Amino acid sequence: MNTEVRSERMVVISDLHIGNPFCRGSEDLWLFINQAREEGYDLCVNGDGFDIMQTSLLEIIAEIPMFIEATQRFNRQNNQIYYTVGNHDLPLEAMIASNKGVAFCPFMNLHSGSKRIRIEHGYLYDPNFVKNPERYERLVHLAGHFLKVAPNLYKLWMKYEKFKNRNETDHEGIPGEPREFFSAVKEICDRGFDSVIFGHTHHPGSIERRDFSYYNTGSFMLKPYYALINAGEIKLCQWEKTRSLGEQNLCKS
Repeated sequence: MNTEVRSERMVVISDLHIGNPFCRGSEDLWLFINQAREEGYDLCVNGDGFDIMQTSLLEIIAEIPMFIEATQRFNRQNNQIYYTVGNHDLPLEAMIASNKGVAFCPFMNLHSGSKRIRIEHGYLYDPNFVKNPERYERLVHLAGHFLKVAPNLYKLWMKYEKFKNRNETDHEGIPGEPREFFSAVKEICDRGFDSVIFGHTHHPGSIERRDFSYYNTGSFMLKPYYALINAGEIKLCQWEKTRSLGEQNLCKS
């Protein structure tokens, strides 16, 4: 399991939650993955690609053939798919790791150009998960039942999270996510990284400072954002089918 990776051209997406009721329309996902391959990029799925916690295995199995086909195409073109584990796909870790077309790792230390970039799902910095993992898991399972009835409830929750920290003057991070994420970014960059890319919170955004930068790719299935890495330089983009990956609009968080 190699966590040290060299790549000059990579795209990063996260939180696909394949199988989850709020993440319909996976056709766009496979179009994006094929486009990344055709344009010569490596791909990192930064956690929660599959969602066994809020759906059934049967719903996930229906999408697996497309996932396997996409990885085989990448391998034939000598590009690589990387997969960092997220909390929603922890129970499927063995299944994902058994796919020989995917380089599976708990996190990634990416060397690109002269930059060192940490790519990690980020659930270990979520205070709700860290303080009581068992309660967190029970609540996630319970929420899954509500999402099956009314998937759009999740969009209301996302708005509530942004509203909750809107007036917190000491919140330096991306709107909607706990302040602990930005604290983790600063600690990681103090250890020699130039940039950090997280997922998990589903709140896309970027913070670029003189000494380091932070990007969250959100949930691709809610809004198709991705991090584009070229020789160590990172852009957070919103995908449109009619444009090449290097010519997309920047994400406005």
